[in-house]
Amino acid sequence: MTDVRQEAINLINKMPEDKLNAVMQILNGVNSLLDNTKPSSEKLELAEKSYQLLEKMRRKADDIDYDKELAEYRDKKYSL
Repeated sequence: MTDVRQEAINLINKMPEDKLNAVMQILNGVNSLLDNTKPSSEKLELAEKSYQLLEKMRRKADDIDYDKELAEYRDKKYSL
């Protein structure tokens, strides 16, 4: 057992029981962060399928003449 692990265990052993819930919540939170750093194969597969679905749904926009669009908008908004 490493010195750091032994020191952590000693600190936990010295704590009163009512404070251990807070420590457990903190440790669970840290542990879940560590678990999320390596994506599982299921998560990667889901992400890949989601990306492919989005690619299928994507439409190509027609070439837009932005100057013409802006001029039409200005005429519509400010014409009397």
